[in-house]
Amino acid sequence: SVFFNLNSAQIVSRKDLEDVKTLANIAKAEGKKLVVTGYADNKTGKENGNVKLSEKRAASVKAELLKMGVSESDIETIGAGGVDDLTPYPYNRRATVVVK
Repeated sequence: SVFFNLNSAQIVSRKDLEDVKTLANIAKAEGKKLVVTGYADNKTGKENGNVKLSEKRAASVKAELLKMGVSESDIETIGAGGVDDLTPYPYNRRATVVVK
């Protein structure tokens, strides 16, 4: 997971990208695809805005994966909108990467 500040799609912690880099290397070595899903918290903002923000977060991580050498055709992005899945609550402001 890559975590974001409130109302932001800018990656602030390069450390968050270390695990993403590991997944990128696995995907490249094994010819796998990656699915990046962006999320926003559902306690702030409106539903439509949270969907757009979650899409921007997924796109931000996708841009980093492209820099890591993953082919654009091997990356799918999803904007999941506002969620309330994790505790503490700010952890819902994230993007996840899954190898398929």
